[in-house]
Amino acid sequence: MEQTRLFKKLHSSIEGNTSYPNYEIILFDNGSSDWELRVSVGVKRKVIRSPQNLGFAKGNNRAAAAADGDLLLFLNNDTVVHNNWLETMISMLHAEPKCGIVGSRLLYPDNTIQT
Repeated sequence: MEQTRLFKKLHSSIEGNTSYPNYEIILFDNGSSDWELRVSVGVKRKVIRSPQNLGFAKGNNRAAAAADGDLLLFLNNDTVVHNNWLETMISMLHAEPKCGIVGSRLLYPDNTIQT
């Protein structure tokens, strides 16, 4: 049930803090045993399940292969996003034509920076 709780928290933060109009959520279940998924109507989403844990890299590659968009963003299930997070990252990516990747500042719940 921990995986379900984390995903619901992540999904809620995405819905409440994303005004970017065109995104999809791809949830890759990497062999978990307690996965229950309930997402709201209106958000394009896919659920891909693996009966066994493929490892972090293979799981990400499997999810990326299912994506329909031009840009990819990988989030762990324990992520909580903040206001305009996606818009900020996309604008940074588009600001520099030679840029191929952007990252975010990761904070612990007490707002200290993860190092």
